[in-house]
Amino acid sequence: MSTLWKEEIDILELQDKCEAIANKLQEIEGWLYTEFSDASKFKSFITKLLDDRYIKENTNNKLSASRITKRVQKEFKQFFNQEFMDEVNRLNL
Repeated sequence: MSTLWKEEIDILELQDKCEAIANKLQEIEGWLYTEFSDASKFKSFITKLLDDRYIKENTNNKLSASRITKRVQKEFKQFFNQEFMDEVNRLNL
């Protein structure tokens, strides 16, 4: 979500970014993030976010955060460990 709060992005570019972050986090933490590294799981994850209107797709096929998702951005920062989010943002180049 932090990527989508920053910019509109093509689904393939988002998938590439998410996969790179997931791989780096796996190296650091030893956790598997298959919802981002497995292409079919990623597509299902994005479809679910679109269906539930957490994200939207514009006429140029770019994804972005919906208004409701932008409103919960503060709560998102409180929910996730700040060190973890800093690491994700550092990896999200």
